[in-house]
Amino acid sequence: MESGFGDFLRQIPVPLIGMFCVSALLLVVVGGYIMWARSQRRQTALANAINAGGINPSTMEPADMPDLDSLTSPGSIPAVAPRPTGTQRIKLAEGEMIDVVEVLTVLRDVADGSLIVQIGESAFRNPPATADAEFKRRFNLTMKELVSGARSTATVPAVTAADAPA
Repeated sequence: MESGFGDFLRQIPVPLIGMFCVSALLLVVVGGYIMWARSQRRQTALANAINAGGINPSTMEPADMPDLDSLTSPGSIPAVAPRPTGTQRIKLAEGEMIDVVEVLTVLRDVADGSLIVQIGESAFRNPPATADAEFKRRFNLTMKELVSGARSTATVPAVTAADAPA
């Protein structure tokens, strides 16, 4: 008795073939959904970056990056001032992007609800009665400036690695 390929295929149960086809179709659908979701996430991230001012919408390049043509033209290398240690770039409510340095951090103790003020690596409960003289001086100057609304004319020293908050 000769058995051929047709006889072999007739021995495979139909539900097994159906399950294989449905699984393949499901794999294609899930792959398509993943690709669609990633493109939506990329578009949302791009829109958020444009709204935050991190990307120039006309060129679709990061806003703080120099123009590539100016970098590749001979003899014209723009001087880019490095940011001091500890500075961050933020966008004000008015839309202006500025470089800032952290002066102090105000935290709340979850156990008793008291306020804690941190300047650099030093942290004390508010008011800082037990703080050292330099901490008190920096705290008082910052609070006076905050209350008066006037800008300080004193130069603010750059935050060193020892002063930077962890």
